[in-house]
Amino acid sequence: MKTIANQATWTAAAIAIGFVFLGKIVFKALGITIPDFQIAGGLVLLAIAIKDLLFQAERIPLSQESIGVVPLGMPLVAGPALITSLIALVDTVGILSTVIALGINLVLVIITFRYAAKLASWVSVSGMKAMAKIVSLLLAAIAVNMIRRGINL
Repeated sequence: MKTIANQATWTAAAIAIGFVFLGKIVFKALGITIPDFQIAGGLVLLAIAIKDLLFQAERIPLSQESIGVVPLGMPLVAGPALITSLIALVDTVGILSTVIALGINLVLVIITFRYAAKLASWVSVSGMKAMAKIVSLLLAAIAVNMIRRGINL
């Protein structure tokens, strides 16, 4: 579990730092605007949330070597919402503040991942399922917010 937590956090950190420094360049080269990315990212998150809310989770065999990279590191930790936020934050508060805030958040992520099994042992299986549905509903709300903000910009 410790290896997966490290792998997920380092993957997310690399992607996030890459977008802090190169995000605007990549977007400009591809002709993508922040609102475009917000809408696209919101649609992807909404699709994930709807799938989680309406359908039984399918058991897809994931290899232990890659689970920390995909799906944990990317897109769950470093997904469209984070990337959009980072690019916007660099413009509003600067690179240093953005990187410091990202670092603090990644420390919280790795702590959560490392102690996930212990946290899960305190909650029953039905409690975990209920929490997963609540989180999926929140994810849907975040997705709608991203789409709405992209349309309004």
